[in-house]
Amino acid sequence: MLGFVIKSEENRGKGGGRGYVWEVDMELDTVLDVREEIEADHHSA
Repeated sequence: MLGFVIKSEENRGKGGGRGYVWEVDMELDTVLDVREEIEADHHSA
């Protein structure tokens, strides 16, 4: 991946199976700023 998320496996107990937990590995403000820039670029194109 691009290095901004962390994936960890989680065991959900008997009958629950396994699943994944995804976490953002960056400051939330940084993620939101980049998202705004991407949206602005998309709308101006």
